[in-house]
Amino acid sequence: MTTTTLNLSTPHGPLRVARVTPEYGAGPWPTLLFCMDGVGLRASLEQMAQRFADEANVVVYVPDLFFRAGDVYDLVPPGTPKVPSSLWPLLG
Repeated sequence: MTTTTLNLSTPHGPLRVARVTPEYGAGPWPTLLFCMDGVGLRASLEQMAQRFADEANVVVYVPDLFFRAGDVYDLVPPGTPKVPSSLWPLLG
């Protein structure tokens, strides 16, 4: 996998962005902005982004849209595992 984590400076603090490039080739590549769902930035989204990058021969950027609020797993009650399934009860 060819993922690089970027930290972009914003007025609201650093914005973490996963940058995923195709496995082969030197670029330059067209760009795809891949927005996460309500569960937050996680390994499975980076895997999907890698598939986009490899199949479509694009560079994929996946921003952490929760960057202003902190880690999405800070929303789960103390002692609860920090895994995506722990967030489902919070989504109502």
